[in-house]
Amino acid sequence: MIARVGALTMTALLAALPASGQAIRRERPQAFPPSITAFVGLGFGGQRANQEDPLTCASRECFGHKVGSAPYGGLEIQVPLGGTLGLGVAATIGRPRRVICLRGACQSPERITQVHGAGLVLWRFKARAPIYFGFGPGVVYSRPGPVAGQAGAITEIGGVGVLAYDVRVTPRVGLRIAWWNWLVKPKGEGLGPDYDLNGLAWDQVFSVGARFSLGS
Repeated sequence: MIARVGALTMTALLAALPASGQAIRRERPQAFPPSITAFVGLGFGGQRANQEDPLTCASRECFGHKVGSAPYGGLEIQVPLGGTLGLGVAATIGRPRRVICLRGACQSPERITQVHGAGLVLWRFKARAPIYFGFGPGVVYSRPGPVAGQAGAITEIGGVGVLAYDVRVTPRVGLRIAWWNWLVKPKGEGLGPDYDLNGLAWDQVFSVGARFSLGS
């Protein structure tokens, strides 16, 4: 009788071990665990408008107005959405210069304060893949405006895309390299009829940052 009870107990224990192992194997890593990333980078502003000046040149595209390059700082927050998807919000701030170009010769008369904002749907090929993509609405706020002659603040609306690469340093800390792209519609507020706005302006930021996991 005692031998039978012992055998039954051992059988029950052995049957429980695979079940426990299966439970562990069913746990899946999150593609975008809750995290916050602080980053710095170099930004390049897109051209906003051309300006006609009959006294200087006959072409309609006489003076070109764009935003110059500058260092940027930023912050990004990510949360999981499920599977290989996630959600993110990000913002950058920098102090680029307005740039005015004529026949390849450019001047940078003054600095502006510029903020880029993004709301993103994020996707990886698989949960553990280091590369991910993000797309969503974007906004660029410039004070004063990005074109010479715009004295007030200008907010440009459009879309944003990001391509990023994550490197794990510790279970809770990582390195993130990202290429940010904003495509926004320039605004002509404060400009005269001799300005011809571009259809879209393309702003870019190349960044590197430290990612901190907020999960347990």
